[in-house]
Amino acid sequence: RRDVDYVVRAGKVEIVDANTGRIADGRVWSHGLHQLIELKEGCAPSPGQRTAAQLSFQRFFPRYLRLGGMSGTLTEAQTELACTYGLRVERVPLRRASLRVDCGTHVFTDSRARWRAVILSIRTQAARGRPVLVGTDSIADSMALSRRLRRLRIEHQVLTAHQSADEARSVAGAGRAGTVTIATNMAGRGTDIKLDEEARAAGGLHVLCCQQNASARIDRQLWGR
Repeated sequence: RRDVDYVVRAGKVEIVDANTGRIADGRVWSHGLHQLIELKEGCAPSPGQRTAAQLSFQRFFPRYLRLGGMSGTLTEAQTELACTYGLRVERVPLRRASLRVDCGTHVFTDSRARWRAVILSIRTQAARGRPVLVGTDSIADSMALSRRLRRLRIEHQVLTAHQSADEARSVAGAGRAGTVTIATNMAGRGTDIKLDEEARAAGGLHVLCCQQNASARIDRQLWGR
């Protein structure tokens, strides 16, 4: 599906990584599927490719002399890390007490009710001067929400695979008072969001996760903001 599984840029079909929401550079679908999508989108078919050899990440990473890493969302994967790589997960205590307030999960009878609640929350929090970060699980949802906000004349910025070149700058500015940012799977999450004083006084960054993702790590990467 266009703007979900792939995007079309400069006459080329580019695959979107389902976990990060970014363009998966260099990746193509095999068995003629990529060329079929190119024909569907009116693009010139790229030459077919044949896999000469392949190696899984699980077999590749242990070839390093030393293997380790750091992440804020490793607890969900600690069993896999122990079984696959023989690595244990050590938790580092917070330097300061967390100030995060969990507003809980809200369940709606249909998607229209959910998006109405999302828009109401955005309007309410932004009017108070709080920066708002909205996480969606597809480019299509991000763009649909953006269209609704434009009709309501709510200023915002959208961060998807289409704007990957500007993601760091957009995320870095998401902490300014009253700023509304829509992001697909929290692209650019390696960039700090720093609050200005007005945003701090208004209550800090308000984060909205529009769905529960298949991977709990994706949700926690957004909550960690």
